[in-house]
Formats: sequence, C-alpha cells, structure tokens
Amino acid sequence: MKRRAGDVQWRAFGRAVQVVGYGLPLAMLASAYGFFLSRPAADAFWWTPVSFVVGAVAAVLVGITVPEDERLVAIYQRILGVACLLLPVLRLATGGMDWAEAVLMRQSDVLTVDVLLLIAGTWLWFHAREWRPAAGQVPEAAE
Repeated sequence: MKRRAGDVQWRAFGRAVQVVGYGLPLAMLASAYGFFLSRPAADAFWWTPVSFVVGAVAAVLVGITVPEDERLVAIYQRILGVACLLLPVLRLATGGMDWAEAVLMRQSDVLTVDVLLLIAGTWLWFHAREWRPAAGQVPEAAE
C-alpha cells in the first residue's frame, strides 16, 4: 500500500512522532527543573518523576492545541531552547556547584553538561523553524 501525502492517518502518525520526538526531551528537562526546584525545601525524589509527567502532559497539550505542523515544530524548538538555556542558571541558583568550584574539584561533568545545554539551547532558539502560512492559507491573525 502506497503512502499518500494527504492521507489523514499518515498526518496523524506524523503529528504523533513530532509530539513524542519533542515531548520526551521536554519531559526530561521538566524532571530536571522539578529536581532543582524541589531540592532546597521539598522531596526531590518525589517531585522529579511528577515533573516528568507534568512536562509530558504539557507537551501533549501543545501538540493537541496547535493545528499547523510547521508552527508546532517551531514552538517545540523554542520551548526546548529556552528550557536548555535556563537549566544551568536554575542549577546554580538552587545551590549547585559553580564552574570554578567544579574545575577545582575535578567535576568536569558539571561544566560539560552546562556547556552542552547552553550550546543546544542557543542552537534550538536560533534555528527554530519560523512558521509561515502555506500558499493560499490565511494566517489566524488576519481573519
């Protein structure tokens, strides 16, 4: 059976792949946020998996509410970019080791993860696809 471009089932499958493909990293970042935010005053071992579920549900809700595929990808990329950029700041603000201390204590993993998050966040922010209406499609704001 040959795939047809306009087939509703294939579009739905493609949408599901986008939601899962972008939703999983978003949920993973949400669990890191939950851990760092709960570490000073709450039970981080309870809030980390709860934050993962909250992040996954939020990613699915974004996938359900945004009708245009190109716009959905751009939104996911921007959210991921911001989440990556702010995570090292949050880690440091909640009592995490700073880079100088990490170098002195030979904790290269702290520096490595922070730098990789900053690179990924910057790349995602600046390379996010800009959504433009397809030819003949009226943008929502112009209606």
